[in-house]
Amino acid sequence: MIQYFYDSHYQGADEAARLVDEWETLKGKVDPGLYDDELARLVYQAGHAIVWRDAIVQYFLEQSAFRCQGTRGPLPGRMEAEDARLSDTR
Repeated sequence: MIQYFYDSHYQGADEAARLVDEWETLKGKVDPGLYDDELARLVYQAGHAIVWRDAIVQYFLEQSAFRCQGTRGPLPGRMEAEDARLSDTR
């Protein structure tokens, strides 16, 4: 069941990215204002689909210790925004 959550959230993020690609094929074929407005919304949605996907994967990994099977799983080096800390690099 947990693998299903992983797979479905990766699929959803992939589909959101494909919507951006599909919309970009309409450039010059629809009103420029509509095109730009919708493109911005789709790019925003695709970005948040990645954030949501990674949050779900991380949550279920922490709760179950069940790693995503196959080549997908939490991305190395990713962290929750709440875990970020400012450091002085001077």
